[in-house]
Amino acid sequence: MKKHFVIFNPASRGGEAKDDQNLVGQTVIDNNVDFDLVVTEEIGQAIELTKNAVKAGYQWILAAGGDGTVNE
Repeated sequence: MKKHFVIFNPASRGGEAKDDQNLVGQTVIDNNVDFDLVVTEEIGQAIELTKNAVKAGYQWILAAGGDGTVNE
């Protein structure tokens, strides 16, 4: 089974989420999930990251951000 693909948006919650990147990673590790984490750097980037993850065969794509990240 392929790894989980985590898309982390540090700009969510008005930029406050940037401090949560380590927490997100540690939470996934603590739950024994094999994952790759990618951080978005601009609006709309999650769309391309998701397309690439699907093409790469990831079975699970997790959005760690707000409504905007999930909508992308």
